[in-house]
Amino acid sequence: MKFMISLFAIAMLIASALSVPLVPGARGLAESLDSSLFTGLPSVPHLSGGPLLRSDHQPEQYSVNWAGAYLNGTGYKSVTGQFEAPTVKFPPHADPRFTYCGSVWVGIDGATCHSAILQTGIDYCVNSTAVVYAAWFEWFPDQSHNFKNFSISAGDIIKVSVDATSLTTGSAVVENLSNGEIVSHEYKKGEGLGLCEENAEWIVEDFTAGDSLMPFADFGKITISNAHAVTADGKVFGPSDAIPVDIRQDKILTSVSRTNDSVTITYVG
Repeated sequence: MKFMISLFAIAMLIASALSVPLVPGARGLAESLDSSLFTGLPSVPHLSGGPLLRSDHQPEQYSVNWAGAYLNGTGYKSVTGQFEAPTVKFPPHADPRFTYCGSVWVGIDGATCHSAILQTGIDYCVNSTAVVYAAWFEWFPDQSHNFKNFSISAGDIIKVSVDATSLTTGSAVVENLSNGEIVSHEYKKGEGLGLCEENAEWIVEDFTAGDSLMPFADFGKITISNAHAVTADGKVFGPSDAIPVDIRQDKILTSVSRTNDSVTITYVG
């Protein structure tokens, strides 16, 4: 009940501050408005539909909220990648009275492990008057939390990484390589629920607020480069080994391609 009350207060704050119709709260947008009330939302994938065969013979999956690629294996201890903060705009046929959002992040677990996700990244939102960005960290099932005093502009090069020092401890780091700012959070013993360490992810997400997906912004093209995951025995894996995922809602909204060290997600909606 406390969570629902907080979410209602957040939504009211956003609607009032931006003079747009009431929509579910968006962590990045609320944080950029200096809301002390906002706490983030879990980002659990909702994979749907049967796998399709891509030209590179990797099975493709569809999700209502994840686009990108994930590894499915054992012992993943760290995941990293970097990308250009996107130039965000309304999608075709958008209602300009509303706010449209999305996220870019890396993480450990969540695709097939449903007990926990360690992840970090940025949110972006656009409405008729502004585009805003915010960096955050999360260990699901706890809510996400926004980093303070970290600035992001379109075109900035953002590096994100997570590290699991055990199944219940680890860290999240976000760096703005364009301006030198860096923020981090260390999860100490007792703060994180047990990871499976069976997934590593590079994802663009249409995140949820309450029970609803946020309207999904047009992010153009996001390439997560220098992308790799390291296992407990020191093996390094890149996205070429990963399973691609595209967002499909009323239609397919993204297109994903991969190389040995990058994932490119293109908005096609």
